[in-house]
Amino acid sequence: MSRRPARHLAWLPGAAVSALALAALARLADWPRVWRAWQELSPAFAGLLWGLFLVSMLTRVAAWRVMLGGKVSFGRALLALNEGYLLNNVFPLRAGELGRAFLLGERSGLGAFFVASTIVIERVFDLALAAAVLLSTLPLALAADWAAPAALTTLVAASAALSLLYLAARHRSRWTPRLYRTLSRWPPLRDALWPRLESTLDGFALLTRPRAFLLAFGGMALTWGLAIVEYTLAARFFVPSLPWWSGAFILGAAAAGVALPSAPASLGVFEAAVVGAFSLLGVPLEPALACAVLLHLLHFATTMLIGSYALLKDGETLTGLWRKVAEG
Repeated sequence: MSRRPARHLAWLPGAAVSALALAALARLADWPRVWRAWQELSPAFAGLLWGLFLVSMLTRVAAWRVMLGGKVSFGRALLALNEGYLLNNVFPLRAGELGRAFLLGERSGLGAFFVASTIVIERVFDLALAAAVLLSTLPLALAADWAAPAALTTLVAASAALSLLYLAARHRSRWTPRLYRTLSRWPPLRDALWPRLESTLDGFALLTRPRAFLLAFGGMALTWGLAIVEYTLAARFFVPSLPWWSGAFILGAAAAGVALPSAPASLGVFEAAVVGAFSLLGVPLEPALACAVLLHLLHFATTMLIGSYALLKDGETLTGLWRKVAEG
């Protein structure tokens, strides 16, 4: 059996989850009320939310450049990030993470495995910050005790992952010679794996440099802080009575939701997660869904535009990049 049918089958669980979420929302929502909520939206306010999202994207790029050791320009990192987002918007299985590793590794000469190691660190930072946001707001969000253990487990797991990566990079000189000698028993395997392992460990070296670590984590924390402001303004626009911490809670819930398998762009799953968070705050479905669709549309449209420009500039195509990811 070829690998192609197997890859297609791997799409099915995520597509099924998204289809169920979309079907539930379509059945339960009073769409005229959703439309009326949207009609209150002014272009200036939508522009403010869009600006906050753009600035948060720029701070993420700045943090990622620190993880990359400053070896790529800001513009190059920005284009690669949005090429990854574009892939995630169109293809399943989080293809964008591998896609931007391939693209930036190839364009910068750093290698895909070095870039991929920095993306792993970025994602672990995201997990830790998402768990911290949820843990800090859950006590305020009614009877959401069921989610506290999951958020705490995520925070512990992210911290453990960072610790293990730190130890692997910090004590590299102790264990890699033994591994090299072991692999040398099979020269073809050693020649295939060793350069990739070395490149990956070079990327994890960030964790051993306190100043770079703090700069990168601080940039990611600022990114999340801006996202909290964006979500808070959006939530309070549709439901002015919501408390100031509501945006942080909704953002944390959305981050947890999009971690589930889904169709490309987390279609349906993002909306369901946001609506679920609103419901815990006692908000009816229609204004919650209007807010979720607005946030998703702003993020989707922005990353599609910048990502498409980046692919065009690099002379790449979506299908060609997907083929590289699938074969890699």
